[in-house]
Amino acid sequence: MAVTELSDPALGDCLDTRSGIAVREDTGGHIGVIDLPKVPLNRGEHYKILAILQRSDGDGAYRPPALLGSLRGGRITETRSRTGVPRVMLALTAFLVAVIVGQFAVAVLERPPTPLDCAEGALRVIGSSAFEPVIRDAAAQYGRRCHGTTFSFEFAGTERGLDRLAQAGPDAGLIAIGDGPKGPGYPALRERALALAVYGVFVHRDLGITDLTVAQVRDLYQGRITNWRTLGGPDLPVVLIDRTPGSGSRVIFEQALLGGEQPPRPHRSCTAIKDTAGTYCDVPVTEDMHQAVAEIPGAIGYGELAEARRAGMAVLTLDGVAPDRAAAIAGRYPFRGVEYAYTHGDPPVGSPAASFLHYLTAGLGTEVLRAHGNEPCAGGRLEPGRCAPTG
Repeated sequence: MAVTELSDPALGDCLDTRSGIAVREDTGGHIGVIDLPKVPLNRGEHYKILAILQRSDGDGAYRPPALLGSLRGGRITETRSRTGVPRVMLALTAFLVAVIVGQFAVAVLERPPTPLDCAEGALRVIGSSAFEPVIRDAAAQYGRRCHGTTFSFEFAGTERGLDRLAQAGPDAGLIAIGDGPKGPGYPALRERALALAVYGVFVHRDLGITDLTVAQVRDLYQGRITNWRTLGGPDLPVVLIDRTPGSGSRVIFEQALLGGEQPPRPHRSCTAIKDTAGTYCDVPVTEDMHQAVAEIPGAIGYGELAEARRAGMAVLTLDGVAPDRAAAIAGRYPFRGVEYAYTHGDPPVGSPAASFLHYLTAGLGTEVLRAHGNEPCAGGRLEPGRCAPTG
């Protein structure tokens, strides 16, 4: 036992060895006793005693210490150490942690509100197979933002898409994508320019041809050049792969490079001529064009540039100019065209068609168009008149 703290050093005289402070043992009851002397204390004064308790015998729990005595003009009150964290602080901390966890759970689990320019419902997009990957990607990006719209697709060619749209009437759930303007045969259809698209001419990889002039491409498809030897290539007959009539890509090809229409040719399947001496065939969609040119020796074809490169086609330079977006914007690369979105009249405000068209022409969808190598017509980067089928 020891005196460890005095509020006033003068109190030490009252607690020295002569004061009667002592430790003794009640041998009869096997109890340790600490005797404290009378100490005059003014209000606010105190002293502390440190006592180390030791069991003398037995086991089990200790009996709590007993405090016996009396104070003149006061009373004895038992206190406890409060060196730990107060219970009020523990409760407050637990409450704050619960609030933070709750807010985090709400932020993670609660679906964000639908943006104001989104619309709920079903939307079907049809038309150009050349622009299919772009539209599918844009729809996927749109769907991540606007959860209430469901998409379906049918990319079987521009003309077929325009026909379907014209027959469907004013259906707010249908959009047709077309390569080039619709022409006079669809007066009820409303067209919106989406992007300046870049196209490419490509050949069978074994030919070793890397560049053609526009005049040479024209001579090939007009039938005036029939063997690659004429153009410095191997002694192989030229096999023209074309798109079927009604294809928007074919229209852009004829306008941009051929100066108009091609000579009339009967339809021939590219599958049917693979093992024959056939020099011409046509295909309905872009993917079939890639396959035919890759598989038929001496073949030449054309299509949307980004998808041709993605398919591994041997894309040519034209008049020494490599095909890319910058060259097309500047007018140096001739094989370019405009992609359009068509509706039957103006779709109702708030419909899925109106919302998706706004996304493609003025929203984040323009970045999707650009990511696929196209230049959005509404992006502000094109000179007036540049966003046109043939410049």
